Amino acid sequence: MKKNALRYSSLFGAGILIASCFWAGPKISIVKSFSKLWPDPWFKVTLLDLVLGFGVFSGFIMRRERSVFKSLFWVGLMGSLGNIATFVYLFIQTIPGKGHKDLWEVKREKWKLF
Repeated sequence: MKKNALRYSSLFGAGILIASCFWAGPKISIVKSFSKLWPDPWFKVTLLDLVLGFGVFSGFIMRRERSVFKSLFWVGLMGSLGNIATFVYLFIQTIPGKGHKDLWEVKREKWKLF
């Protein structure tokens, strides 16, 4: 996939998720929704999917970033904002002139604190 396509897809995805949050937020609290959905086995499968995706992409970020601080910052954002943060990370990483050949390039040889 070309960088521009990934870049604009990630912006589109972030926009859709943000709009969805603004749509759902006033209708029902996330806590009430969670307690209603918990008995459903497919909800548990969805949560497992979320946790596994979080773990894999967190590993990708920690492997890729030079700074421990940056890695923990992005993992923390992913934990609090979910895929909105994932899409923003992908968008930033695909900006031309970031100094790397492609998204899969590891930027560090060993971690630095900052």
